[in-house]
Amino acid sequence: MSRIRELLILSQRIKENIPYQRINDSPTIKLYTNWREYERYTYDPQRGSADLSNNDSMERITGNYDLIYYKDSLVINKESSDFEAFLLERKRIFSEINGDYIEKIFTLIHPETSRIYAKHISDISSVLVLRLLSDRSEPIKIFVGGCYREAHLSQHLVIIAEKEIKSSLLLHIDPPTNCMRSFVAEYFIGKDSEINLATVNIGKEPSYYSNNFVVNERGKVNMYSIHVGGYASRFENRAYLSGEESSYQSLGFSLSRNRDWIHVPDIAHLYSPKSSAHISLAGVALDESKNILQGYTKQHENSTGSRAHVSIFGINLGEKSLLVTTPFIDVLNGSVEEASHESSQYTLDPDTEFYLRSRGIEKREAIELIIRDFVEDYLLKIPSQYSEYFRKILGSLIHI
Repeated sequence: MSRIRELLILSQRIKENIPYQRINDSPTIKLYTNWREYERYTYDPQRGSADLSNNDSMERITGNYDLIYYKDSLVINKESSDFEAFLLERKRIFSEINGDYIEKIFTLIHPETSRIYAKHISDISSVLVLRLLSDRSEPIKIFVGGCYREAHLSQHLVIIAEKEIKSSLLLHIDPPTNCMRSFVAEYFIGKDSEINLATVNIGKEPSYYSNNFVVNERGKVNMYSIHVGGYASRFENRAYLSGEESSYQSLGFSLSRNRDWIHVPDIAHLYSPKSSAHISLAGVALDESKNILQGYTKQHENSTGSRAHVSIFGINLGEKSLLVTTPFIDVLNGSVEEASHESSQYTLDPDTEFYLRSRGIEKREAIELIIRDFVEDYLLKIPSQYSEYFRKILGSLIHI
């Protein structure tokens, strides 16, 4: 029996008997994600496809993206010698097919550690495999969308960058409509490879989006992301720096409004000498929303000379909103170069509001000005190949 089929059987057997909270997480973390909403949806491909959000059309999407990963199908809109892409449907995933890419599927998530992983594997609809074959500065644009109406759609992405590849990607995940989506991506970054990755994660119905990286010697991951909305959204990054001098940099921005409840955990494990991780998260909470930002680095026993820094900054501007900024560092080696964190929050206090009104600036206008400046500060840190796309997305939401 294949390893993947064994994982399917295990996931189906245990998914109702283990918690969503990861087994090794702190007990308080289980309160960060609105897990109870995930129980409303089960795997049922017979429900049919839900519509694209925002009245999008497949014609518009196809015209703007290289790859369209829609429900359990793939459209390759722009052929290129820089990459190879193919889709494995559910039946084929669990057959006895061979290939090195098969051995990589579901290797960075473990069903026995969380119900969401077991649910994702047991309900999997398809896996998109993307091989990066040569250097590329222009981003490979990937759109992820579709849903099984009132059911759970589980989509999976495997990206393989062999040694000495330098490439860029932009991943846009459409909000699920009248359904739940789990989307998990596994990235395998080879020796001396460098990946620039931008992600747009938009929640609406329950959404679980997870990026998982294993980075080998002198490999680099530069991650840029925006996370917007949803009343049960978890936007998660996990990096495993297994090679000497490997590095992970993550710059993220999250926005919650109305009654949104989003959780953004960004986590890096440093296993090797001279590895480095820098996590910087910024967020805004409005109205009655909840926006939880969690940055965590762990420098393991063999991480001599490693560097880790976590910074989290947020603005809490709603009368009943909740903004949580939680930086963590865990150091198991006494000879690291850096292990530091910082965190701060800003609110529109009554004195500031009174001052602005005395200058003829109403509260709503003041909030828009504050958010605009906060977003602009974030966008200035983003490479130009991504910042304009991010600006367009955020501009449609907060009028920047």
